[in-house]
Amino acid sequence: MSSAVPVELYRTIERANACAKAAALEAAPAASFGVRRLTPADFVAELWELWGDGRALVSADERKVLVAALLREFAAEARLSDSPGTVALIARFVSNVGCLLEGQALDETSFTARERGVLALAAQYCERLRGAGLVEPEQAAALLSDAVASGEVPSPCVSVVDAIEAGAGLDRLLRVLDCSPKPDAFVLPTLAEGVEPALVMPAGPTALAGLLLDEITEVASAGETALLVVSPAPDRLFESLAAPLSAAGVSSALRCSRPFEETLTGCALAAVADIDGPHGIAAATDFAYNRLSGVPGRDAQRLNREIREDRTFEGAAIAEKLRLLSPTFSEFQRIAEVCAGAEDARAAEDALRALDVLAEWVKGVDVLTFAEKAREAAALAKAQGLLAACVRIGAWGCDLAPLLASASVPVQVLAAAEGGATVEFASLDRLDSLVPRSYDEVIVADCSQEVFPAKADRTALDGLTEKLGYARPADEFERERRRFAAAMGAAKARFTLGISQRDEKGEETYPAFLLSEFSDALTQSHPPQSALAGKGADAGYSEFDDAAFGLPVALSRCARRGGEEALVGGIGQSFAALCGKEEVPGVARGCLRQLNLADFLKKAPGPDGPVAVLSASAIESYLSCPYGWFLKNRLRPEAPDEQFGPAEKGGFVHRVLARLYDGLAAEGVARVDEGNLAACEGRLDAVFDECLAEQRRERPGSGRLVARSKSEKVEVERLRGQLHTTLRRLATMAPAYRVHGHEVAVAPEDGIDYAGFRLNGRADRVDVDAEDGRFAIIDYKGSVGSDYAAAMREGDEEVPLPGRIQADVYAQALRRRLTDLHCAGALYLSYSAKRRAGSLVGAADATYDDGGLLGASSRVPLNFEAYLDAVEELAAARLAGLLRGEIAPSPRSSAACRFCPALDCERRLS
Repeated sequence: MSSAVPVELYRTIERANACAKAAALEAAPAASFGVRRLTPADFVAELWELWGDGRALVSADERKVLVAALLREFAAEARLSDSPGTVALIARFVSNVGCLLEGQALDETSFTARERGVLALAAQYCERLRGAGLVEPEQAAALLSDAVASGEVPSPCVSVVDAIEAGAGLDRLLRVLDCSPKPDAFVLPTLAEGVEPALVMPAGPTALAGLLLDEITEVASAGETALLVVSPAPDRLFESLAAPLSAAGVSSALRCSRPFEETLTGCALAAVADIDGPHGIAAATDFAYNRLSGVPGRDAQRLNREIREDRTFEGAAIAEKLRLLSPTFSEFQRIAEVCAGAEDARAAEDALRALDVLAEWVKGVDVLTFAEKAREAAALAKAQGLLAACVRIGAWGCDLAPLLASASVPVQVLAAAEGGATVEFASLDRLDSLVPRSYDEVIVADCSQEVFPAKADRTALDGLTEKLGYARPADEFERERRRFAAAMGAAKARFTLGISQRDEKGEETYPAFLLSEFSDALTQSHPPQSALAGKGADAGYSEFDDAAFGLPVALSRCARRGGEEALVGGIGQSFAALCGKEEVPGVARGCLRQLNLADFLKKAPGPDGPVAVLSASAIESYLSCPYGWFLKNRLRPEAPDEQFGPAEKGGFVHRVLARLYDGLAAEGVARVDEGNLAACEGRLDAVFDECLAEQRRERPGSGRLVARSKSEKVEVERLRGQLHTTLRRLATMAPAYRVHGHEVAVAPEDGIDYAGFRLNGRADRVDVDAEDGRFAIIDYKGSVGSDYAAAMREGDEEVPLPGRIQADVYAQALRRRLTDLHCAGALYLSYSAKRRAGSLVGAADATYDDGGLLGASSRVPLNFEAYLDAVEELAAARLAGLLRGEIAPSPRSSAACRFCPALDCERRLS
């Protein structure tokens, strides 16, 4: 760099280029060649390339990777957390200050233990940096300042045009060159002459897009051709407004950044990394549905169903399925493995080649739009940058995944239209690059306190920086003022502010501190008149409207306002008001207006025509709550995932007990009692192990019990202990009864009806006392409660309908099959009850010998078969509503709501 050529320093390269262009247009063409316009980083880089010591300037990616690698090694020793936030803080510290301390002796007693840890890590960083032949730009600037001061390097002619942010090294160099940035306080200026202020005030965020559409199209129709909309979420505004603006002849452009983790590339890498974790099935599904997987939609659906229905799928098996289906999975897997901790250069280079393969694949794939391809190419380039930094500096073992997830990816999209006007939607960092009078209208779409916060952005290391004798970072208030002033100055004709009265949560919003300063600036000048100003343009600017965030009344009178009541106009494609309407009958929960429910029930032939078929559990469910029955038994909203829960445990228990008793009966053992209990317990263990081994061979989704984790295996062993306790209790219960059968089927073709419906199901267990001619139904349950009991007292004449009636249903049904026996009990046995008393509930007559297991509320003080008849009559009266389509919510107890999927039901009982 020649010292004779003057250099001007700008905040961003966009401002530098724009000023060079303006100089070329306004002066003689040759004048633009007489000045070099650079950013501070470019200025230091050029000087260092000419006069440096041969080391290369470290890049931002190299810095992050090296700091992350050091944190992984020394985080515990330095008392620091190994997290992306810590990496960002320390990277900023070593960049601005840390490397300037190299070789300095510090008094450690003036620092806290954690600060000493940061300084020790910074020293390690400098040592590694020098070993890799790299140098920090701020350190290079400090070395250059010494060389300029000593005369070893000629002093360039430099001037600072913008309010640049200079670190300690650059500040030292600029002071030597006598052009250090002035620390004068910045005051918000007034609007330039000829620029009209305007205001957009939606009642809430839903109305914002429609008001902006009106504002943009009106300004464009007035002949203005270049507009800028700055927003914290410009991509959402672009997606909402690009189509209607194009229809109005206005082109749209999007210029923003998105988090890497929200790109398709980021989502795919995160999914692949999680396949071996506890949520591997969900991760595999996410990857299969990701458009970068290359898996056709039908294959993705099939894979989703297959792996969710089978709990035995482990990470390796899932990965192999994806490898066969996806043309990109192997590349993503290789990259994810390296990002989790690259072991050597070869692994990182393999991942770089995988990224190249993905980049080529993205170019040729037809499932992405042009804009999406550009975004994913940028995301892949970001990953390549970090991996390449690992290779260059040899920083192995650091976890790159969090660094990638917190990175940002540039996004640029253009939606061209036939008209001459163009509106650019950009994020807030665009304010740092604006140049004066570059847009006809500038719209700052959100001026709330959330966007321009009234707080200093101080980090945990700013105090350490001051202790070391370096200046604290720039004042955040001043930085926000300069950005806002840049937006004001960029407008040639109109400057518009937008602020919603409420946020997306419906909470009241608060204006940024800049609004009051902007209002003060407006009072110092008279706004220009224009056709767009409206009737309020002649009002004075000395009165303020508290309802419009304290802005001048003249401005609030001209504000565009929109209410959230125009919801369709605010979120629709055309942002137009409703042009017609159609009356729709009010929706009533539990009311079928168009369907005859009886048509959707299974039928069986009966003497008087077809009879609807129901299971005992369905009957019980409808009696508990008709709406709950409809949701669970007809709509069936459950997910396809194979579970490890009460239903699977219950099915396994039924199988173990059935096989145990059937095996004992085949060997001539009539019942388990105190005499053979020890031998039967040994047999129980053998049957338990045998049934458990069979579970993995069962068809996925059949209700099998498959334990995957260590905790689930502990639950299975706990279940074994519960069955031993149950067997000991059964050995003392009803000594006169023998097991007659397990899983006793009642099929529709048997012709057994209950309460007007044909019965279909299986009774868990039937015990028979042949000598007295009686039988009892035993239904195994994991747990039982008071709603299982008959709840009758001596002297009661009316029979209440129990909360649980499955056992009553099977008892009544088998009376019609076991005609030579009388029913003595319809009972529920809890195999997980901790106490003996109360582990058996339900309904039984006074003669049933329960062995001390049955509670008093389960005794029926009348003829037991008359009790069963009364229960059936009560059930029939309620079930008649089912055939009429009555499914309104009507829970009989909180138990009916416990597992009901209708979480928003107004009748839900807590």
